[in-house]
Parts: sequence; C-alpha cells; structure tokens
Amino acid sequence: KVLIAILLILSLSLSVQASGRAVVDNAMLFDSVDLRDLTETVEAMAEEFQTDIVILTVSSLDGVPIEDYADDYFDENRLGRGDSRSGVLFVIAIEERQWHILENGEANQKIRDFDMSDIEYAMSRGDFYEACTMFLDCIRAELSREPGETGWGTLFLIALLVGAAAGGITVFVMRRKMNTIRPQRG
Repeated sequence: KVLIAILLILSLSLSVQASGRAVVDNAMLFDSVDLRDLTETVEAMAEEFQTDIVILTVSSLDGVPIEDYADDYFDENRLGRGDSRSGVLFVIAIEERQWHILENGEANQKIRDFDMSDIEYAMSRGDFYEACTMFLDCIRAELSREPGETGWGTLFLIALLVGAAAGGITVFVMRRKMNTIRPQRG
C-alpha cells in the first residue's frame, strides 16, 4: 500500500507540473469551461498574494489519511513560494467524501478559521465548482486582511469579555446595595 501511495504521489507530481499547478482535476469533476475559469482565478490570486494556491481533486486516497496525503502532495510537488514556502492546498477526495485545506508558510499565518458550512453544503450537492469558488472567495478575504487586523472571532471574544465584565460589575454593585441591614449591638 505504501508503494502504491508513493507511486500515486509521484504520478500526481508529473500532472501538476504539466498543468501549471493551479487546478489538478484528477477526479475529473469540472468541465473545460469551469476548469479554465478556476485555473484563471487561482493563477491570478497566486500572483496577487505571492502564494501558491492549488485545488486538487482525487478519486481516492487509497487508504492514506487526507491530512497526510495533502502534506505529502505539498512536499513532493515543492509547492509554496518564498523562503517560508507560502501556499494553500485544497484537496477534495471523492470516494472518501473528504476534503482538507493545508496552509503553509505566510499563508498559514494569515489564514484563520472561516465558516466552511456553505462550501460543505455545495460539495454535498455535488456542486464542486461552486464549492471551489466559495473556497477561493474565503481565501481571498483571508489573504487580503492586513497584518494585525482583527477577525470576527476575535471581535466576538472581546465583546463577550466586555459584556461579562460589565455584567459582573453591575451585579457586584447591586449586591453591595442590598446589605442595608446591619447587626445591632447591644
């Protein structure tokens, strides 16, 4: 099985080099128009953000965990730009009904968690083109974020902490005012 996985990865590396590495549709999910559109979008984004972005579809992972498959593919195909090897790889495995996003280098530092529910829903309907365009929109938004710019998750956490502190102070003040009965001496 290991030998088969290695041969598969090596064969995939040849197809990546031949295709320009933007969209590698080994599962043949996209028609020629969709493939051209995705490829143009990915290549433009890769240039704009100086980050390798690759969409990879496979029919089967041949028993390899998808995270390992993505890591091996990224390394074997020498993906990533610059010293940090900045790159994003979106893997869709049809037989296993799995997907994985691998970020590396500067892209890993910029990309935070984002809501994948719409992307998962599109894939569950078999609309892989729509899933990929939504994925690219999310990646564009993440990579466009200025360094230090706060995401929605961080803003929510800050609002939650401020609300809890304000509520705690209010309860403390009200509790202190309720201590109006003093013990009598004597």
